[in-house]
Amino acid sequence: MPHRLTGNERYIGHMGLRHRFGLRIPEPFVISIVGAGQRRSHSQPNHQIERYPVSYNKGNDAISDLKFAIRYEPLELGLLKAAFKAIGPERLEDWVRWEPSGQFARRA
Repeated sequence: MPHRLTGNERYIGHMGLRHRFGLRIPEPFVISIVGAGQRRSHSQPNHQIERYPVSYNKGNDAISDLKFAIRYEPLELGLLKAAFKAIGPERLEDWVRWEPSGQFARRA
């Protein structure tokens, strides 16, 4: 099962950040997709495809993708570094101010 999007699916997490900002870095090992259907996993030689039901979709913005990546995926430090640069320090600071006791904001 390739990681092509169908219908109302979208990338989320690390792959969502890569896709959102057009980051020219290798794809993450775990590719998460959110959309209709049930939770499924599929292993490929170079990727682990994780499909999540729409209930995992907590927003369609960079911070939501970042939260998802920190919570559900193994960290891809090179991708996170590029995503932090693309998001910018102001947006990250706003997030931490908005959720000062949030565990994912603290981790970021």
